[in-house]
Amino acid sequence: MVMRHLFIVSLVLLSACASSRPIEVHTTADSAVLANAESVEIRLANFSFKPSDIHLKAGRAYRLVLFNETSGGHSFAAPDFFESAQIAPADADKVSDGTIDIAGNATETVVLIPTTGTYDLVCGHFGHAALGMTGELVVD
Repeated sequence: MVMRHLFIVSLVLLSACASSRPIEVHTTADSAVLANAESVEIRLANFSFKPSDIHLKAGRAYRLVLFNETSGGHSFAAPDFFESAQIAPADADKVSDGTIDIAGNATETVVLIPTTGTYDLVCGHFGHAALGMTGELVVD
């Protein structure tokens, strides 16, 4: 069963690489809304996101605090999530093709307003998703 899961995850990652597309980042200048952003801490550990299932409300501003608690690099890759969200102009450059890279023992923050949907989350570093570094963003 584990081998089958690894095979499926590998196929998904391979197809994602083959069909990668530039992600357009949408920004918002509503500084009053962004100033009251609710903080949500997400820890990146050895091959896991904590929590791995993240629930947000559509239209509400959030400050995602991404803390990499390992010495090696990780990424927070959710292309569809970032493409549909409105991102604070000051944070737009942190998102590249739907991914935020976080160096070892470092923290990155991004302020955004998400839209309704269910979005896949993976670490884009080679092999990390296959080892279980996956999650889901649910925006109601």
